[in-house]
Amino acid sequence: MTANYEITYANGTLTVSKRAVTVKADDKEKIIGTGDPELTATVTGFIGADTVAYTLSREAGEDEGIYTITPSGDGELENYTVTYLPGRLTISEIPTYDVTVIGGEGDGSFTQGESVTVIADSPAPGFVFERWTGDVDFDDETSPAATFEMPALDVTVTAVFRDAASLDERFDGVDVSRGGSLDKFKVTAAFVKGAYSDVSANAWYSEVLKTAVEYGIFKGKGDGTFGVGQPMKLSEALAIVDRLHNVYYGGSGRFDQTKDEHWYTVYEDYAVKYGIIKKGEYDLNAPATRAQFALLLSAALPDGAFEPVNKVTALPDVAADDPRLPAILRLYNAGILTGMDGNGSFAPNAPILREQSAAIVARVIVPALRVTLAK
Repeated sequence: MTANYEITYANGTLTVSKRAVTVKADDKEKIIGTGDPELTATVTGFIGADTVAYTLSREAGEDEGIYTITPSGDGELENYTVTYLPGRLTISEIPTYDVTVIGGEGDGSFTQGESVTVIADSPAPGFVFERWTGDVDFDDETSPAATFEMPALDVTVTAVFRDAASLDERFDGVDVSRGGSLDKFKVTAAFVKGAYSDVSANAWYSEVLKTAVEYGIFKGKGDGTFGVGQPMKLSEALAIVDRLHNVYYGGSGRFDQTKDEHWYTVYEDYAVKYGIIKKGEYDLNAPATRAQFALLLSAALPDGAFEPVNKVTALPDVAADDPRLPAILRLYNAGILTGMDGNGSFAPNAPILREQSAAIVARVIVPALRVTLAK
């Protein structure tokens, strides 16, 4: 008691209510004719390790449509009130995807994984069928009747026809305007250990040489040797570069060397046709220098094949005004050329040896082999 007040103390009540918990059945999907997916639910609201036992069942039916998934269990626990919310199972028909054929027949709707056959139209007078193009894997893109496995998306495939007069049966023609890709390079040959008597398994070039052979760009000398330590002729260098160009742009890398007086004529004609060299520009019987090989390689492939990984702006033994320098630097900066010594010297006028060119080719084909130079 105070002077003016009389105070009375009364007890109150603290009410602790049950905590709300929700068990929500997860939505599911399946294709007609397949088994049900595992039914699951999302539980929210429990504290710590507390839980509730519940079951899940779904509305009967296998036709296309939406079916209710129902969770059930105790609604009242000692400390929780549980609310059960349904989900839904959607049963759909097998999805189909459209094939559009340009220049042929075979349009239609197909399921993923289904085999699709397309047939090219008969060529117009003076034209021949060349190949199929499209974002699918043809069994044989050069066949007028080709098949592929249907992907899970709509696709358009196109039959490509070419003026018969422009074809050269000695090699596969390519359409450079459609672009190329390093992904075109595939392993096509087996490298047999010990096949070349002059290749040491412990030599610096053994692995890159193996890569160049496996991808079908390099071959041995035909006498059981690879030609290690031997300078490469310009005719051989041009053959290597032509194969790279042809495969990069979608060709098979096939060249028929038997139709002409000189085996290398087919490579010279190909290089002239696709602007890699000019007719008579090189003496193809002469040894190739390192700079000449770099010039041929740089002329054969576009920037997309030479993504830069270095920033080299000058070389100690190639003058700044040397017209060969831009092509050489392009390959240094792509990690394909690494130099002859610790200073990055290139030795542009030295003959290029077969194992050196094999290393260069391997780095072109397999970007993982390219070298990032120390800054």
